[in-house]
Amino acid sequence: QEYSKKDNRIKIINQKNSGSSVSRNNGIKQALGQYVSFIDADDWITDNYLEILYNKIIETDADIVRASFKFYYKKNDICESAKIREIHKIKNNTDIERLYKGYAGAFVWAKLYKKSLIKDNNIYFYEGKTAEDCPFSALVYLYAKKICFINNEIYFYRKQIEGVTANYQAQIIDAFDNFVELSKDLANRNFITKDVTKFLIDTFIYKVGKISDSVSLDNKKDLLKKSIDFLNYLKTISKKCSFFYR
Repeated sequence: QEYSKKDNRIKIINQKNSGSSVSRNNGIKQALGQYVSFIDADDWITDNYLEILYNKIIETDADIVRASFKFYYKKNDICESAKIREIHKIKNNTDIERLYKGYAGAFVWAKLYKKSLIKDNNIYFYEGKTAEDCPFSALVYLYAKKICFINNEIYFYRKQIEGVTANYQAQIIDAFDNFVELSKDLANRNFITKDVTKFLIDTFIYKVGKISDSVSLDNKKDLLKKSIDFLNYLKTISKKCSFFYR
């Protein structure tokens, strides 16, 4: 509130605590500028973070600019570098898996987006669950024509050491549910190609393996049912596109 009194460009949105997805979606809807950036509440940035990202997106006319970052471990009070090499890439759908799992990442922080990329394509965070970054990232990558990467380590991500707690179990189950919802979303947007289907299957296998190692027996039974339903759904939409991976 102190900063909003000094600068009328700063807006404060008061709302009921409904999770980060609702907050981000409200921010997107009420944003007046041409660009959008997300910063997690417990992370921090350099003073010139937005200036660097803005200059690069203007210079390259990219849809998304991603900066490098450092992990911060509170327990040891150390920062660990996560540098990437600078690369400019005009992409198409065949790059989705490489972008999602590699260069661009499945997170939304440490990036600057053209607001038009998000709003014109009706891309919003899935509400009501955690692990909301992943489906949002997959969608913006598929719509983006150009993504720029820079080496500047200007974002600091607070890395939490997770244990196999009830909260952690809920998070990874939410991640699986969001992934299933993403698959349906991609089908509705006519993004189901061979490469996208391969990405879905590979990601599905990874997420099921991660959940299987971390959840209770009751949750595993629920996961098995969801997995069967999802594979049947994926088989159906793949056949409609005249292909299916065995």
